[in-house]
Amino acid sequence: MKNLSSLTVFSLAAMFSGAVFAQGHFPLCQGSDMSQWHNCIGEDSVAGEHVYKGEFRQGKYHGQGTASYASGDKYLGEWKDGMFHGQGTYTFVTGEKYVGEFKDDNYNGRGTFTHKDGEKYVGEFKNGKYAGRGILTMADGKQQEGLFEDNKFVREEKAHSPD
Repeated sequence: MKNLSSLTVFSLAAMFSGAVFAQGHFPLCQGSDMSQWHNCIGEDSVAGEHVYKGEFRQGKYHGQGTASYASGDKYLGEWKDGMFHGQGTYTFVTGEKYVGEFKDDNYNGRGTFTHKDGEKYVGEFKNGKYAGRGILTMADGKQQEGLFEDNKFVREEKAHSPD
């Protein structure tokens, strides 16, 4: 009976610790040569830099994964060829947060960036900057809605609602 209880506790712990990766149903990565890790779940730790836990493909972070950085920043989301790519959340130790689309390690596509002072931008990003349609809400509640380029408000343009 004791062996059954231990096995049950171990199984539950394994299920909950890997819950974020349940979608892929990949096996655990084998061996210490990360370049050989393909379609598996593993952990990579670079001393003084970061710890990554997630899916690997051809030795690179690829699929669902989390990274915790020495600075205190954290990323949870999709990876492609070792870079943030797809949907993800990057939380800064300073209290700032980005939730949205990434491409090649940059904010790219639709997303929300919340600054530590309460200012919030909801809209389009390109290469890590506000670019395209968006709404910037200042900490005092004032808003700028329209087109942005290179993190700057270019012109007002209200969203049109269908009749």
